[in-house]
Amino acid sequence: PGLIMMTILQNAFANSASSIGQAKSQGNIVDVLMAPLSDFELTIGYVGGSVARGLICGLITSIGFLFFISLEVYSFLALIFYAIMGSLMMGSLGTIVGIWADKWDQQQGITNFIVLPMTFLSGTFYSISRLPEFWQNFTIFNPFFYNIDGFRFAFIGKSDSSLIVGSITLIIINFILILLCYLMFRSGYKLKS
Repeated sequence: PGLIMMTILQNAFANSASSIGQAKSQGNIVDVLMAPLSDFELTIGYVGGSVARGLICGLITSIGFLFFISLEVYSFLALIFYAIMGSLMMGSLGTIVGIWADKWDQQQGITNFIVLPMTFLSGTFYSISRLPEFWQNFTIFNPFFYNIDGFRFAFIGKSDSSLIVGSITLIIINFILILLCYLMFRSGYKLKS
């Protein structure tokens, strides 16, 4: 489950970050901004595209795993919820980074020094119950952990944290990130200059 969620998270982030970054570097972001789309529609478009890519890549990864192992789903509701919450979070974050970054180096710096380590340190390959207490407490502040923990619960029926706390945390984080995306499009931050 951790590898599937990692695929979802990284692809959702990469979709919007690279789409906006490439449009800015090639100068065709102007075409997107001049289209008769509201700032809300631009936000939904970029984040929605990221969600779609994340979910499709996660599905393809799951199908690939079926050739080697059997996947049994404990809770389809948790599977769908955490897959969507994770791709929403990373699609929104990717949109923010794509708008903020002036160069590919900045965007890749965020990917390599923030997104990738936070993914690996969130229990992707292990249960945090196996960590020393300090690192367990540290992991609780990593929002990626709640996505991976909830997604793992969807398959095995066990979690390392409260699913209610994780769900509420993800809903709040997603609301804030989507609002930030909207405000960045609305203000034209690093897009209309």
